[in-house]
Amino acid sequence: MMKVVRKAFYDFTKEEAWLNQMSQEGYALVGYKGGKYYFEPSQQGRYQYKIAIANNWKDLDKKAYLEFLESTGVTVVATYLGRAYLARPAAEGDFELYSDLDSQIKQIKLARTPILVSTYSTVVFLLMVILQLIVFIPPFSPAFWALVVSSLIFLIVLILSIRLLIAYSRRMKELKAAQVCEG
Repeated sequence: MMKVVRKAFYDFTKEEAWLNQMSQEGYALVGYKGGKYYFEPSQQGRYQYKIAIANNWKDLDKKAYLEFLESTGVTVVATYLGRAYLARPAAEGDFELYSDLDSQIKQIKLARTPILVSTYSTVVFLLMVILQLIVFIPPFSPAFWALVVSSLIFLIVLILSIRLLIAYSRRMKELKAAQVCEG
């Protein structure tokens, strides 16, 4: 019986961890689209999951890249908005998609880019709303309260985006430090 889970992730490493936890609970990912994960019952821990990120698949030959992965025993479960959801049987050992530090750093940068754009857009929106509240909107009118509520929502989004950017930055610093130690 198919299990459908609606869930949103902004941090792909947490999304991978959750997918692997679902595998440990006996669910195999069979599809993904628009915040909906589709699972079927499976042997516990049968698959390991990774997510490949390419904000612009045109930079690579998407089809050739995914065919290459499949030739190595990886199953492409789904692709959606620049992400490829990949599975490999756990019996084949650890699933390391990006084993070198340069590739790991590149993946984090690719994941960080849309968050940066969203953060900048939110800052611009908040500044525009504050300007409208100060200059154009009469205090305590319905429009005033509507803008205050929407500003609070976008402020929460901004705070969450900044927290995620900080987490990505810390991870990149750790990887760069490890890179220096290796080199």
